[in-house]
Amino acid sequence: MSKTLIALALAVMAVPFAASASESNGIGYNYVQADYIYNDLDGGLGQPSHTNGFGLSGSWSLTDNFFMTGGFSQVKGTSNLYIASESTKYKVRNNIQNWSLGAGYNTAIGNRADWVSQLAYNRGHGSAKVNLYDFEECGQDACLYDKEVGHGNSVTVSTGVLGKVTDNLTANAYVGYDMTTRHRADNTIYGDFGVLYSITPMWGVRGGVIVNRDGTSYSAGVRASF
Repeated sequence: MSKTLIALALAVMAVPFAASASESNGIGYNYVQADYIYNDLDGGLGQPSHTNGFGLSGSWSLTDNFFMTGGFSQVKGTSNLYIASESTKYKVRNNIQNWSLGAGYNTAIGNRADWVSQLAYNRGHGSAKVNLYDFEECGQDACLYDKEVGHGNSVTVSTGVLGKVTDNLTANAYVGYDMTTRHRADNTIYGDFGVLYSITPMWGVRGGVIVNRDGTSYSAGVRASF
């Protein structure tokens, strides 16, 4: 199944390459942005139902059609873990950091729209601190029980449309596939949707939503374009 999904994703990516390359049609790929991030997650054993934090990202054009991307984010969240055999509740504090580095290709498909395909490598680092939940017996920070640290890598491929709705409003709709390097069962398809409103040629405000089987990620922030 995963091989089929990968083949479909690569086939979709090939669509813009089959078209004749053209210069960017006024849509910029040189920017840096800062975002507030809120993740609404399905959660699991010891996993938070939501996390929030910040993200920094950017893009830089190499040619009219090729560009590089990079980003860093950090989110935190808490959850309750109940061990039935011990009849004890624990509070789990999660801290997750992620950075990414990628490349993209864009080609004009109209006077106000580009077809964009991207490939990125992602490196994640997570830690979980477990504290006894009974704060009356020990303070919120006094009952440190355990700390676990883990790492994860993935490769994401996405493709879709980025276009100008108006002279000041730009929107994107991408479909992507996230491939982990450890557990094939964790691979997932996602949708990436966003809008950018340009206040000036340099400054703009943006919002985005990423949806996959594990939950929904919301972001809002500011962008400086060059």
